[in-house]
Amino acid sequence: MFKTNAEKYLKDGVDVEKIAREIDIIFQNDVNVANAEQATIKYFNSTYKPTLTEDERVILRNIKGFTNIIRNIER
Repeated sequence: MFKTNAEKYLKDGVDVEKIAREIDIIFQNDVNVANAEQATIKYFNSTYKPTLTEDERVILRNIKGFTNIIRNIER
């Protein structure tokens, strides 16, 4: 049984405080956002830039002539 909404709705390792800060930044700085609900919707509907794992960073640092890594995601 879930104890918190974060446990129910978010994946392991998600930083709830970081999400809240990002939503607050949108709310404070986007003139097209009138309230926290709109800021939250905009945050979760926006695209994100994938981040590299530490292993991927090491690989890219040590090979020459490549700048991208393609992930094979199993579903």
